[in-house]
Amino acid sequence: MKLPLKQLEMKRENEMKKIGLSLALFFIVSGIAMADEFSDGFNNGNYHGYISANALSTSILSTDMKPEANTFKKKRCLKVGRLAGAISGSAIGLLHFYWLSVDESLSWKVAATGIPATVVSAYVGMRSTEWATKQIMRGKPKPWKAALKGAMYGAIDGAIILAASYVPFLITGHYLGTVDFNFSDDLIILKIVGASILGGALYGGTFGAVVGGISGPCISVYMKF
Repeated sequence: MKLPLKQLEMKRENEMKKIGLSLALFFIVSGIAMADEFSDGFNNGNYHGYISANALSTSILSTDMKPEANTFKKKRCLKVGRLAGAISGSAIGLLHFYWLSVDESLSWKVAATGIPATVVSAYVGMRSTEWATKQIMRGKPKPWKAALKGAMYGAIDGAIILAASYVPFLITGHYLGTVDFNFSDDLIILKIVGASILGGALYGGTFGAVVGGISGPCISVYMKF
């Protein structure tokens, strides 16, 4: 009875470590994304997004109200896009990490395989979603057109984020021996990159198209296009 109980306790402890590390990584990446937002905003003089009451009221008194309001809304949309991309990318990386740790005990190799994917996909997601948001807003589309643009650019965005998480995860996993492949080692890196792009386009593209198709009209309505 003692051995199974001890194994159960060790398993529970290992699961708590996995959850704790995953949450720590999530909050670290989210914190970095938010710090980057504040840094970009102040360095570029984008005070409207951070000191909105004083800056916006002062600008309204000196300039036309509608263009200033649209500028403020545009910056807010881009900010939300960057944060959403960073959070989505880090979440995908953490899912890879958890998937790997299901059959493996938590070790430095498992962590070294999952952490790069989390960090890379979070950063790529932040920049890629910002780009996709800009493309959706370009031309001031009406809701129905924004839905089409959102689906198209959302698919591209989703494919990029998922592929960006696959590449470091699979390459690191290959060299550390934490991820097994069912194809030969000939040109293994090219095969990994190709499989990552294909998987990103299929799964990430499909999910991104759905999210983009919903968020596109929301952006259009919020911007009053």
